[in-house]
Amino acid sequence: IAVATTPQGGAIAKFRNTGMLLGQNENKPLPNAAGGGWKRDHIEDLLQYEYKANNTIDEFDVMIFQIPYGWIDLHKTATRENLHETIQNARNLFGATKVILIDVPLSNNIGTVQDMNERLAANERVRQVAYEYSNNNTMEDIQVAVLDFSKFTDLLILENFRLMDMNVTLDMIPNTTGRTHTLIRNDSFALLEKRVQCQKKFSSIAIHVCSETYKAAGNDDYNCGQCTLNRLSNDGMHWCMDSIGGRLSAGLSCLIQCFDNDSFRACEQACNQKFMSTSNIFDTFNKA
Repeated sequence: IAVATTPQGGAIAKFRNTGMLLGQNENKPLPNAAGGGWKRDHIEDLLQYEYKANNTIDEFDVMIFQIPYGWIDLHKTATRENLHETIQNARNLFGATKVILIDVPLSNNIGTVQDMNERLAANERVRQVAYEYSNNNTMEDIQVAVLDFSKFTDLLILENFRLMDMNVTLDMIPNTTGRTHTLIRNDSFALLEKRVQCQKKFSSIAIHVCSETYKAAGNDDYNCGQCTLNRLSNDGMHWCMDSIGGRLSAGLSCLIQCFDNDSFRACEQACNQKFMSTSNIFDTFNKA
């Protein structure tokens, strides 16, 4: 848990949890035990924290929840029921009636086409659940927005892939909500197979962490000496905030303002189009 004050006199906090925010995980193993556990007294201590003289937090206005994709089985854990319970517990435990869900980007946990499909399915569930809070009168006291982080980072990886000039095809497919996401098909599985293996580190997808690679025979993994790291991720799980942190912060700030906008969903869409897109970045770059 970490707490800081804001220039406007409020408070912002980080509450680390390696699972969904579920009642069944109360008093379970805490981070970094991969148990997804949390303790009520930790939350109470946070809410009663006196961040300035005679002012305690009491409750939060907004919760930003990153799906803990590095710690959970997306198919089994990031279910509709667990997403709903996480949102409800944001209100019940922290007092937050506004929730932003950050969807699941590519990571070194993705090793097969099935893994990729499960990621896409999990992100679709995230959006479907969020939209239910707009269309169900019994949930009208909670607003839920989605940051299209997966779209932004997929596009960055695609552009990196293009610049690396690797001889592999990557296809794009639309999903049911009209957004476009990347999907690696069976006939281009070689893209996932081209990985970087460093001693005592996880195996990472080459186009995710490398700016260039040196030729290796067949589909053998590259080693550390055959990959020049890029500035997207150095381990295939954590993103380089000095490169993308500005966009991430701007997107989240934009979505927070949307909660007070009469056209909430239109505002959400505009924020994602502006900050979770690379078109204006590379259009400017290509014209320079």
